[in-house]
Amino acid sequence: MNYKDLLKEIKDNNTGNLYLIYGEEFLLSVMMMENLKKSLIDPIYEQLNFTKIEDKNLTADQLINYCETLPFISEKRMVVVVNFSMLSAAGKSNDKDVEELVQYLGSINESTCLVFLNRTLDKKKKLYKEVSRKGRLVECAKLDKTDLIKWIKKRFRMSDKNIDDVTIGMFIDALDYLNKDSKLNLLDVENEVEKIIAFSSGEKNIEFKDIEMIMPKSFESSIFKMVDFLGSKRLKDSILILNSLFENGEPGIRILQMIVRQFRMMYQCKLLRDRGCSSDNIAAQTGFKPFMVNNILRQGKNFSYEKLREAFERCAEIDVLFKSSKADQKMLLENLLYRFR
Repeated sequence: MNYKDLLKEIKDNNTGNLYLIYGEEFLLSVMMMENLKKSLIDPIYEQLNFTKIEDKNLTADQLINYCETLPFISEKRMVVVVNFSMLSAAGKSNDKDVEELVQYLGSINESTCLVFLNRTLDKKKKLYKEVSRKGRLVECAKLDKTDLIKWIKKRFRMSDKNIDDVTIGMFIDALDYLNKDSKLNLLDVENEVEKIIAFSSGEKNIEFKDIEMIMPKSFESSIFKMVDFLGSKRLKDSILILNSLFENGEPGIRILQMIVRQFRMMYQCKLLRDRGCSSDNIAAQTGFKPFMVNNILRQGKNFSYEKLREAFERCAEIDVLFKSSKADQKMLLENLLYRFR
């Protein structure tokens, strides 16, 4: 099951007494554990009925004693074990302890909810197999785009901030969280959200400029977004990115080269798609990453072949002007953006 299934169990008051919550999104795992705790434990008696253990040397006897302790003036007691060595890939375990726990898991005290919260797992271990048989496994994997948007909106809303979908899209592009090769997790996203909130302390609405000021953006992603805004008829935002690139010391000729590269990738992907190629096939033929192909194809819907050919011609003219005159490079590039708005 995933975190949504657990939330539904909590909402339906259908929780069990043994859980293993795991996955690369440890922050999400912790949040799910907290949701489970809120549903089972009265805050007034939390100190008596909630135990969180982060001891690497925890023995089976100690854990069983925690689980067998009866709740105080409540129906439930909750025991959480973080990164339990008998479940983790790198952890070592005593065979006697493992056997003792395997036997115990079939008869956990009904008033106890035992939760294992692990960053890593060794699914070959005997204890894991027994937990998967007797309990409920909750995987907290990386969020997809839809859930990530909801999560980011909620984090801003909790700080009484508003952010629209377009700005969230730019935020997500800058993070590169959705790239399958990305090492970023929700904790990284949370840190960036906190920075933006702190930067915009006096404003209720989070805008493009707030993201631009805080987020570390790659040159390539800035060019992509500039062209993207151009295709969406958002000239003002496109100009803002161009100005930001010049302010950061990017040479006009390099910006022009990257704009040409973006138009060329768009032309290639559109042509191959119109010939019936799938996104994966386009990626294989062009050498672009699959997520890039999908983004480029989406962007290309706003540019016809005629518009792209016209863009190539105008870029070639600007390249000549860059090399043969002292014309204002920034002004020439602004005119290019105006022409294709």
